[in-house]
This record gives sequence, C-alpha cells and structure tokens, in this order.
Amino acid sequence: MNATASNYKSINIQEIFCEPNGTIRFFNNNFLKLNEGENIFLCHPFFESIEETLLQNPNEIQTYPCVHLGLDDEEFICDINITVEEHQLTVVVLDYTDAYLNLNEIAQERNESVINSQLLILKNQQLEKEKEFKNKFIANISHEIRSPLNAIVGFSELLSNTSLSMEQSELLQVIHKANDQLTAIINDMLDIAKIEMGEIHIKKEEFSLKDLILQLTKIYSKKAENKFLTFKVDYDESIREKIIGDQVRVQQILENLIQNAIKYTVSGHVILKVEKSFSRANKLGINFKIEDTGAGIPEDKINQIFDSFFQLANNAKNKGTGLGLTITKNLIEILDGKITVESILAKGTTVNVYLPFRFNILESSKKVSSKTYKKNQGFDGKKSNILLVENNEISQLLVMKTLINHGSFHIDIAPTGEKALQYISLRDYDVILMDLMMPGMNGFETTAAIRNFEDKTLRKIPIIALTGFATKEQRQACLDAGMNDYITKPFKQEELIATLEKLYLKNKE
Repeated sequence: MNATASNYKSINIQEIFCEPNGTIRFFNNNFLKLNEGENIFLCHPFFESIEETLLQNPNEIQTYPCVHLGLDDEEFICDINITVEEHQLTVVVLDYTDAYLNLNEIAQERNESVINSQLLILKNQQLEKEKEFKNKFIANISHEIRSPLNAIVGFSELLSNTSLSMEQSELLQVIHKANDQLTAIINDMLDIAKIEMGEIHIKKEEFSLKDLILQLTKIYSKKAENKFLTFKVDYDESIREKIIGDQVRVQQILENLIQNAIKYTVSGHVILKVEKSFSRANKLGINFKIEDTGAGIPEDKINQIFDSFFQLANNAKNKGTGLGLTITKNLIEILDGKITVESILAKGTTVNVYLPFRFNILESSKKVSSKTYKKNQGFDGKKSNILLVENNEISQLLVMKTLINHGSFHIDIAPTGEKALQYISLRDYDVILMDLMMPGMNGFETTAAIRNFEDKTLRKIPIIALTGFATKEQRQACLDAGMNDYITKPFKQEELIATLEKLYLKNKE
C-alpha cells in the first residue's frame, strides 16, 4: 500500500448531530473536543460564518474542503460536510491533517525540484553566455594585438637582414625575444579557450618522431647555449621510424616542458630522454623524460604547478602567463597520456611524460608528405603578380618590403575590397593576399564577389587570408568562403613565401 492510501485509511471522522438551531445533541469521536448542549455555530468562527448560508438552503448537503480548524491549541485540516434537515443538522468532520500535510510536503518538494531545475538551466545558460563572451573577447583582443605585433616581428626580421653594428644586433635580439614571448602569451590564451570549449581536435597522422626530436635539439641547443647550459638528448633507437599520432601537439608538449626547464635552470644541464615503454600489436608507448639542474620545486607546490596562472614566488623574474604547464597537462590528458613531476630543492626537477601512439604493422613504404619550398623554386624564374588587399598602412609596407626583397614578386596594394575588384578587372594576378577586417567590403564579401565573377579564370585566382584571428572557426570560415589558405599574424617571412609558392605551384597544375 502506498503512502497516500495509508494516510486516507487512518483518517479520523467525527459526526456531530445538532438541533436545527445548532445546539449539539450528541457526537461520536471527539477529536474536536466539543460539549453536548453547546451551539455548533459558537464553537468556532468557521461555523459562525456559514450559519446564514446553511439555514437559507435546507435539505442540501454543503461541502467545505480543506478547512483549518484551531481548537484548544490544536490545528486540524478537515473536509466538512453539513446536511440541513427540518428536524436535524448533521455535521460530518473528516480529519485530513496528516494527508494534507503530506501532500503539501510532496508538492513543496516538487516545486523546489522544479525551481532548482530551472535555476540550474538558468545558471548553465549564464555560464554559456559568460564563456561565449570570454572566448569572443579573447579572440578579438588576440586579433587586435596580432596586427601591431605582426609589424614588430616582420620589420625586426627585415632589419636583421641589414648591416648592423654589434650593439644594434644585441638590441635587436632583445626585440626578437620580446616578440617570441608576446606571441607565446597570445597563443596560450587561445589554447586555454579552445581546451575549455572542447575544441582541441587530435590528428592521427604518420610522422617521424626522430626527425621531430632532431628539430627540437637544434632549437634548444642554441637556447641553452645562450644561457651557458648544456642541452643533451638521449634517444632510444629501437623506436620505430614512423609512428602515428598528433605531431603538432607532441611538439607543443615537449617545447613547453623543455622551454620551462631551460628558463628555470641557471647552471648545469637539461636532458631530454626518449624511451620506448612497450610495443604490442600496432600500439606503442613512449616515455619522455626532461631533467634539469634548476632550483627545484617545493614538495607542497608540485601539485599546484599545473593550476592556471600559478607561478612560484621565487621565480618572479621569469614571469610568463602561468598557463604553459596547465595547457601541457590538458594536452597530455587529451592524448590519453600521463605526466608526473619529481623535484629536489637546489638540485633540479624531472618531468616524466607517457604518451601512447600507433604504427603501421606492415611498415608502410610511403614517405611522410613534407614538401619544402626553396627560394625561387616555384616561380619558373619569372616574377609573380601579387595583389595585397589591406587597409593598414604598416601591414602594407611590411608585406611589400618582404616580397620585394625576395625578388620574385610584383605587388599591387588595394586598400579596400572595392578597389581590389577594380584592380582584378584590369590586371592578371597569380595570388591575392586578403585581409579580413576592412572598411566597406570586408575580406569575406570581397572573396565572395571574386568567386562570383563571370570570367572563369578570375574566379579561380588563389586567395590567402591574412588576419590576426587565429581560431579554428575563423580558419574554417575563410575556407568556407572560398579562400585557399590562411596565414595568421604575426607571420614569419618564410611562412609567407612558402604559402605563396605552394599556391602558385598548385594553380599551375
């Protein structure tokens, strides 16, 4: 039997028989504690309030549900039925106190459940709005920073190719270092936003881990040498030549950890050890160990170093975003790997990373596709016509000097989308470099107009987006709009030239 049925079974019933004028003759049960001879209309305000109505409607049964009666410091919730006859007034009181209280409690619980559910929905909606605002803010501020940073990076590169004194070269190195640091901060901001939104997508491509390690060795041997440190690599030659995984993310993880080790090591060495953990069927586990002889980390701080924005107080001179290790740990977990840290104060730190990979059991004879483009390789010995659609004068000057110094390009500059369409109708271009944010027609609208030209040749001109927006969504939006490739500011000269050559060759096929 359920609770409701049980409550109804235990209901108290009191029948009260009265004279037509309300004088009580007798009653069964007495939970209301009445007295014979007492007038029912005088024992409680409720009965007094219905007296006139009852007497005006004889021979009818009057029903009053959920009546609250308070008698002798007791509270009852009752249903009351009253029958008026010529010779008698019959009052039947059904005590539903427990049942009503239980129903009220159930209703209240349900209401609270509904309210809590609605509050949760509203809270989630608010969190989504806050997350959307934060990520839009990060993307926009990243774009705004990247445009002037692009000029600093680009002109620094151009300046480094000129004749400089020793002092000027040293000052330029300081600028390069600041450029790299600021670019890393921007990239960290975007990576954190992507991770929080679950937008990190893992690729599974065949690549050479040994080649990757050799590349890192060249980069960080030089960085360590600049601090009078030794950078060593111990590589397990039993690891297969080609493995399957996300090369970009593996490189990002190792770069973050090696860079961190070099940053916080004053003297001694940094060692990268790469060892095979296991190899079964087509699965392969690899352990990466980064050892340094730095200041070490207090034992009670080791678990905190992966928290966002956490930095050791004694390393204040090496300020960064405090996001590098957070991003690294998240990327390792996304790759189904593990990271642990061991450290001894004044002796150094060891970071252990385990990552799983796969490999082709049949040992594919196919080489990893890695086309490289040497200077002047793709332009058939003649200059290519480039149209730069860009309204920022500094960016115009940077791209123009970069391409002119290369010696393989003629370049025209259109400050607006409308001007670009006019230039295209007057001159043949091999590639178009397209900024996205411009007054009047923006880059997307200009691209759409080009792709809708009646002339088939003009419709197919390769277009490269040149923008400070660096999100995956922005890149996909460019490709969906009909652009062929995407370069993020700040860009390196080599990146711009390589992308131009790649599209030039593809267009000639």
